[in-house]
Amino acid sequence: MVELNFTFVVFMASFILFLIVMKLAFFDPIKNIIQTREKAIAANLSKSHIALGKFGESAENENPVHIIRKSRLEAQEIISKAVSESNKERQEMVNRELKNIKNNTGKGVIELEKETRGILMNLDEHVAQLSKEALNKLMSELNAHATA
Repeated sequence: MVELNFTFVVFMASFILFLIVMKLAFFDPIKNIIQTREKAIAANLSKSHIALGKFGESAENENPVHIIRKSRLEAQEIISKAVSESNKERQEMVNRELKNIKNNTGKGVIELEKETRGILMNLDEHVAQLSKEALNKLMSELNAHATA
């Protein structure tokens, strides 16, 4: 009797499903974040070129020490804002992934229970068949001894 083991097929399907989930839930959002940050950097770069031009014009009128202090304060505000936004985005991504993991784990347990029930039913059928064969063989041997 030939037995087919679909474990490999199940593992391959689950791996492919994992790749699809990772692409949708992890890689695409990160790609979008990177693209938005690149756009923001390009915008900030163009603003800095404009500000540099203005700085050259206003350097004669204003004290450079005050300009540097003001620039540092603005830079610190921008950095703190970017850090808080990135922490928020990271936490949202972590929470989303935790939900996905919990959902997928529950589904996997249900599938394993179904597979276990199927295997046990198969096993019960094989045990019943082997019991019948053993009983038939024993009965035939008893009949052979009784006729001898």
